[in-house]
Amino acid sequence: MITDIKSKTDNNPGVSESKLCGTIERITYFNEEHNYCVARAKCEGERELITIVGTFAAINVGEFVEMTGEWQSHKEYGRQFKVSDYIVKLPNTIIGIKKYLGSGLIRGIGPKMAERITNHFKAATIEVIEKTPRALLEIDGIGDWRLERISESWKTQSEIRSIMIFLQKYSISTSIATKIYKRYGENSITLLSENPYRLADDIYGIGFKSADRIALSMNIPEDSDVRAHACVIYCLGQQVGEGHVFTCKEKLFEELKQFIDITPPRFEGIIEKMHADKDIVVENGDQVYLDALYFSEVRAAKNIVRIFQTPFKKIICEVDSVISKIESSSKIKYSPLQLEAINTALISKAMVLTGGPGTGKTTTIRGIIRAFKMLGLSVLQCAPTGRAAKKMEESTGEVSKTIHRLLEFSPGGKGFLKGPNDPLDCDVLICDEVSMIDIVLMHHLLKAIAPHAKIVLIGDINQLPSVGPGSVLKDIIGSKIIPVISLDRIFRQDEKSLIITNAHRINNGEMPFFPDKTDGGALSDFYFIEKEDQAATAATIIKMVTERIPDKFALRPIDDVQVLCPMYRGECGVTSLNGVLQGALNKSTLELFHKTRKFKLGDKVIQNENDYKKNVFNGDIGKISDVRTQDRSLVIDFPQGQIEYEYNDLDSLELAYAITIHKSQGSEYPAVVIPVLTSHFIMLQRNLLYTAVTRAKMLVVLVGTKKAIYIALGNNKVVDRNSNLINKIRAEVI
Repeated sequence: MITDIKSKTDNNPGVSESKLCGTIERITYFNEEHNYCVARAKCEGERELITIVGTFAAINVGEFVEMTGEWQSHKEYGRQFKVSDYIVKLPNTIIGIKKYLGSGLIRGIGPKMAERITNHFKAATIEVIEKTPRALLEIDGIGDWRLERISESWKTQSEIRSIMIFLQKYSISTSIATKIYKRYGENSITLLSENPYRLADDIYGIGFKSADRIALSMNIPEDSDVRAHACVIYCLGQQVGEGHVFTCKEKLFEELKQFIDITPPRFEGIIEKMHADKDIVVENGDQVYLDALYFSEVRAAKNIVRIFQTPFKKIICEVDSVISKIESSSKIKYSPLQLEAINTALISKAMVLTGGPGTGKTTTIRGIIRAFKMLGLSVLQCAPTGRAAKKMEESTGEVSKTIHRLLEFSPGGKGFLKGPNDPLDCDVLICDEVSMIDIVLMHHLLKAIAPHAKIVLIGDINQLPSVGPGSVLKDIIGSKIIPVISLDRIFRQDEKSLIITNAHRINNGEMPFFPDKTDGGALSDFYFIEKEDQAATAATIIKMVTERIPDKFALRPIDDVQVLCPMYRGECGVTSLNGVLQGALNKSTLELFHKTRKFKLGDKVIQNENDYKKNVFNGDIGKISDVRTQDRSLVIDFPQGQIEYEYNDLDSLELAYAITIHKSQGSEYPAVVIPVLTSHFIMLQRNLLYTAVTRAKMLVVLVGTKKAIYIALGNNKVVDRNSNLINKIRAEVI
């Protein structure tokens, strides 16, 4: 049974309090992080809807709320009731029940179905759903399948509400409680009581600080060992978030002092115990690793050397003959470096192929694949993301898969099914966009390659490093164990093309060339539009995407034009531009509101976390193909197929009319528009601008100031990441 929830918000004993009771009509604003809510309620004794404000961990449209608080007069919003204490009850009026059922909380019931049910069962509706749910079959449109869906959803909401009673005093929101329930099920309260810090590891959306607040509220001492251990893991995780594989003790100690008043001897004792318990690994006396990262680094080094040193299954002697036949049949004359790359791929067990845009990487890869196939060898292709795999497939004409799909990732704790006991069935593995691969994923990929197989790693080390920890491609090249071919001659350019020329100029720290005019005459593929402030820049970007580019270049604004931003914040940040572009480009009226956000049919969206159960990963871009208002769910078309998102899954989606440059890695778009302003100073780096420009196939438009471009060009200081992969690779060589 769904029970009442009672909670207390921030009390102020110096203010006289009033009582207010009413039904929640709509939620105007909700801050997920702080649970601050602004809602409109139909209250007893009040003719108009009342604005209520306060911290609400759990509140939904249609619920009846008994509130204690004080009346205030806001200078902008007028009269409102600030809530300090409240009790939430299930609605007991027909109107309230109708709103509650139609709010989207119960799958299988939308606004229209809620009206049918309440019209039929009147005030007894809640009791019918709880005690005699099969009576719902009397309603037109409810069959066995929908009844099962409604019953399961009602049961889930009942259990979530029970968890909410436990979590109320810790300011956990309904959506987070739902995630906790999905992760732990009926054991939620028991597991959280034992160790609330597990939330930070297990639940997306709950960080260490939230888990720590809950733990302290549960009377776990500030100086306890369990808290100290959690703080160490958090501090290490923060360093991992910055790309480091390990953290030096001195740095870790300084980070830890932000949370605990700790002495060096106690710090050493905690580190020793955690090392003994295999929570962390300490190497060289000073370098502290999370356990999984240490073993990923060790095994990646072992496996790449193992592959390199294991003889191939056959000796390839006819190298010159094969290359000659490829050149003759394809009518291509390879450059000396391209010939060296094909030759190296044929005679070496492992190689790295690098080069910027237009240097002939794609032509070289095609030649390598043809050579292997001419010799009767089987080849597999992969890349770290869906878009990168699709780009590779289009450029080579051969099937390419994501690394996760190639390794047959299975959700539910099984992980990657391909590994030493069931290696990839190929003679040669070619992997593109290796600069995007972190140490953990590279470990899983290398261990799944049979010792006799060859590997060809392709990437551009001048682009942004991987989002995850490590600098794998840079370290493999730096080890000087694996042969590396760097293509440096620019092939793909002509007098009218500036994208490739400017990409290389940016990489060399030189100002890009810009055409004299943006209007009239022959069209260029690279433009700079000077705007001094954020408002003018944002307005220009909107005009470019919605009018100028579609009109002049016949490109579709949603499918072909991508705005790439250095940051999320500001008028020229991802968040703001997405809202404006959605309004300008998508006129659909079929929409679904999720908290303060709006998703419309036809919206371009991006996934912002890995979801192995859905087979969708951080950075995947899709388009909303169905908005199911009754079920409060969306269907997204991704390259890997259609995926349904329930209401509580929508936290992992963002609009993608504008995305960060980091999220664009491994992708290509017909046209990109890039704001470049001095207000982005903290993010202005040469490799960031280079990565953004190299995402475009047909058109680049920079909007902002030349001063900002000069700042980016001058900032070529790449922050070194803490990694021992180079040394471990060298140590493995026999």
